[in-house]
Amino acid sequence: MENRKISMISELALSQDDYTIKVRVIRLWRQTSWNQQLRMIGMILMDEMGSKIECNVDKPFASLQGKSFEEYGDYYIHKPTLGLSEGAIKGHEVFVTLWGRYADEINAYVSKHTGHFVLLSQCAKLKLV
Repeated sequence: MENRKISMISELALSQDDYTIKVRVIRLWRQTSWNQQLRMIGMILMDEMGSKIECNVDKPFASLQGKSFEEYGDYYIHKPTLGLSEGAIKGHEVFVTLWGRYADEINAYVSKHTGHFVLLSQCAKLKLV
C-alpha cells in the first residue's frame, strides 16, 4: 500500500471524504434475503485507539479484490462513505407496530418467555413526538 496518512475513527467527519482508516473487524454478521441470498454484511470496526464504528457493506461490495471480509481481520479502507447516525431514540420508550408474520413470530416468542426483550428493527419509519 502506498504511503497514506492513516486516520483514526474519531477523526472522521462528514464534511471530508479523503480518508484511509486501518481497522480490525471485531464483529461480523451477514444479512440474507428470504431465499438465503446475501444482501449485506454488517460489521463493528475498531481502530488502534479502541474507537469503534458500525459499518454496512451492500452485496455488490461484499468482497475486496476477491477476498471476503472476515471477523478479526485487519483492513485498510480508503475513502469510506460516511452517514450520520441519528441517535434520537436513545433512552426513550419506543412503540412498535408489527404486521403479518412479524407480529405472529413476536407473539409466539413472548408467550413462551418472560423477562425483558430486545427487538432490532431495520428499515423502520419513526414518528418522534
